[in-house]
Amino acid sequence: MDFDKLVEGYKSRSCVISVEKYPDGAYGNIRIASANRAHREDAEKVFHRPFEANSPYYHSLPQDKNFEDFMYRSACLGEPLPGLL
Repeated sequence: MDFDKLVEGYKSRSCVISVEKYPDGAYGNIRIASANRAHREDAEKVFHRPFEANSPYYHSLPQDKNFEDFMYRSACLGEPLPGLL
């Protein structure tokens, strides 16, 4: 799937996030696989570095353990979480 094409269709900040899942069920790296122009430009203003695809999420979003847990439960456990629908 072409994630760049997918996210560029959105006007507001949008990105595709990947979560690494280990065989024991734990999670590893959470990365921004792709981001649209709005997300890239905002991240560059806030974090003062150019956006790079597949970089750790905290290079373009604030690092937050609650966010990590939310991503893990959604991506790895398949839990339907409020705000995703």
